[in-house]
Amino acid sequence: MSLSRNVSFFAAVVFSTLGSSTLASETMQRQLSQEPAEAQMHRLNMTDSDTAATGFIREVRTKVEHIWVQPEGVSNDEFVTVEVELSDGGVVKKIEIMQASNYRQLNDSALLAIIQAAPFSSYRDLPPDQQADLSRFVLRFTPKH
Repeated sequence: MSLSRNVSFFAAVVFSTLGSSTLASETMQRQLSQEPAEAQMHRLNMTDSDTAATGFIREVRTKVEHIWVQPEGVSNDEFVTVEVELSDGGVVKKIEIMQASNYRQLNDSALLAIIQAAPFSSYRDLPPDQQADLSRFVLRFTPKH
């Protein structure tokens, strides 16, 4: 089954996985909650692999958000959706625009942010089954002015 859980981030970068693990699905669901991570860990008694997946998702989000330069002049209703595939070590193997914006500068800025943010080193900390589940994911970039 394909995961369709999305996690919204600052600057409207949305992350969803293309893997198939129930554990990854549960991890994404926890990320959807507004509850602080420490409270989630206590309440849910998260395992080390859950924590590693959460750390990986947080790393992708933080690095991409920090680097992404939102282009000027792009309306708030525009977005670009990008599929990312990682190889060993969290290195970007493939980037593909799944749904392009009408603004080329938005498309280009999203691709550039992913390229510059990589590699995602916490990917190496994931157990093999979670690496397989999280090796392909989608980021959605929506400018917020």
